Amino acid sequence: MLRIVTRFTPTLAIPFFDTRSQFDKNRIGQIEENSNTGYDRVKKMFSSRLISTVISTYRDKTSVLEYVIAGFITGGLYKANLGLAAAVVGSGLGAALSLVGGTIICSILWLSGVTMADIRKALYTVKEFRERSLNEAMEKAAEIKHDDVTRFHDILVTEKGEKKLGEL
Repeated sequence: MLRIVTRFTPTLAIPFFDTRSQFDKNRIGQIEENSNTGYDRVKKMFSSRLISTVISTYRDKTSVLEYVIAGFITGGLYKANLGLAAAVVGSGLGAALSLVGGTIICSILWLSGVTMADIRKALYTVKEFRERSLNEAMEKAAEIKHDDVTRFHDILVTEKGEKKLGEL
């Protein structure tokens, strides 16, 4: 079905033919809905990690308790827009799933003999090394000023003189 649709730009109105079928429009709507759902899942996951990290950093130790509290809070917040009953169910389900996940994570840490403080320290060391390497590379690149392009530029400037941008 062809229909003429007018699309407005800041300066004029442009008529064009909308040739999308209803099937295509439905598929685009599904894709947008799925991307929004995926974004909501990512928000929930990272908010849970943020809460558990804040609590464990404040307490200066890692246990299953942080994961359960984070799951309880994020599960409740994730379903809060559906009402009180859904928020309670979301909190309970989030706490239960976080209990399982926290138990697995803490048992892996216990079996390996590594603490979260060690992991955070190692990640901080890697970050510092990366920044130091980048700064050294930038300094090295700044020291190498006499390549062919720079020499050609210097020759042009000495021959023709410096000009301001307004004079060009």
